[in-house]
Amino acid sequence: MESLEFPHHADEAQRLLMWTPDQVIPMAMMFIIGLVTDTLTFCIPIGFALSYLYTKHSAGKPDGYLMHAAYWYGLAPLKGRAMINPFHRRILPK
Repeated sequence: MESLEFPHHADEAQRLLMWTPDQVIPMAMMFIIGLVTDTLTFCIPIGFALSYLYTKHSAGKPDGYLMHAAYWYGLAPLKGRAMINPFHRRILPK
């Protein structure tokens, strides 16, 4: 039986140009804050710096670390049936 190579691009992280979604979130948030407060030239470099610091912080952590941390602290509550409240730390049987 001949072995087939598994395509490597099927399980790679999604990318927006050259950044992962976790790296884009700090830049996008600072861009939005800069637009709202009319300080765009000040906020864009801060967004790049935050994205760089997050990249260095999350090195060695699994993909989606920022989204998981946001859910864990209650900043990104999801409304799916399988999701539990992030503030419940102990799950007791009924």
